[in-house]
Amino acid sequence: ANGRPVSISWSNDGRYLAILYDHHTIITTDVNSGQEYIIAQAPGAESRLSTPEWGPNDDLVYFARRENLQSPTVLQSATKHGDNLQTIAELGAGFTPTDDYQKIVGDGLLATRGIGFYVDAIQISPDGRTILFAAVHPEQDDAVYLINTDGSNLRQVVHHTELRGKSAYYEASSLYAAWSPDGRRVAVYNDDSGKSVALYIISPDGSDIQALARRDANGNLTPGSAAPFRP
Repeated sequence: ANGRPVSISWSNDGRYLAILYDHHTIITTDVNSGQEYIIAQAPGAESRLSTPEWGPNDDLVYFARRENLQSPTVLQSATKHGDNLQTIAELGAGFTPTDDYQKIVGDGLLATRGIGFYVDAIQISPDGRTILFAAVHPEQDDAVYLINTDGSNLRQVVHHTELRGKSAYYEASSLYAAWSPDGRRVAVYNDDSGKSVALYIISPDGSDIQALARRDANGNLTPGSAAPFRP
């Protein structure tokens, strides 16, 4: 058995599905024949695969991988049949917990929670040239980044301090990011319930941050004015 499905996504032409199982196995399935192809496996107890992302032409499947807590997270790609596995870039070294951090998190969680430079999901730009992802690291905190699909020009779009957010858990970022269909804007959702602004629209270069939705006193989302954001 492959395990528990975590995510499922269609290829753009509707011929294949990409399925992530237990954050340890990515498989594509031909919906007409039922043929399955193993794209990536990370079987270790501390290993982790991100949700897979289809390239705009369905020629490649992109994902992030981390082998253990002390290893760097890497961006990789493979064909929809699992061939030609390529490493695009390393995103930073892992993290060795300090005594203080261990006291905060607890011994029982250290083996299961991701405490390295962690990427849960990635998105490919509509033109297929740029990867968008949110990442968290205990020493760097939450931020949204871009990197070219050839591994060049890693740059930060926005840091949590600009949005006044901070991850409550080091297993996943409190920031989630998505491209607009034309690739001209990025939507960023801040999952920190203690912050008044929850949803932002940002230019890919990090400029023109606009508050799109806010939280009321009960934590419910309400429309924002889309006016320039002031922390």
